[in-house]
Amino acid sequence: PGEVHAVLLALMDSRSSALAVAALRAARSLGWAPPIERLLAITDAVHPDARAAAAATLDASDPRAEAKLAALLENNERPVVLAAIESLGRAAGVGAVLALLPLSQGRLGAADVRKAAATAIAKIQERNPGTSGQLALSEEGAESGQVSLAPSRGTVAIADKKQS
Repeated sequence: PGEVHAVLLALMDSRSSALAVAALRAARSLGWAPPIERLLAITDAVHPDARAAAAATLDASDPRAEAKLAALLENNERPVVLAAIESLGRAAGVGAVLALLPLSQGRLGAADVRKAAATAIAKIQERNPGTSGQLALSEEGAESGQVSLAPSRGTVAIADKKQS
């Protein structure tokens, strides 16, 4: 495995995006996670196929990966966005729901993106029982508590305003 991993890493560093994509897909199919630093660097690659393949390979349970994947949701290339959504759904924490929510509501416009985001949110909620319905977004212009997590399903979290 060490030699195979070394070859895959060398291919990921190739100037050829096709070779980098093939190496990333091979690593994923082998169940091997390349070093996160390498994957994070590839998500900034010029070619969208390489960015999408790296996003698909990232393990969103790592906070650095989750943050990068959430940022990739703002990308203009649909394959990159879909790969980021898939990875977030596979392993991200409940905090990723906030980044996925606008996509599930159709602000991007593509039906496949809406469906993927809704599926990812459902997977995150399945992994975190009891969190469905706990995320609340404050109204525009609120002074504090822009996002809050209610103590239990169906309850409301109320922020106290400080007296001046």
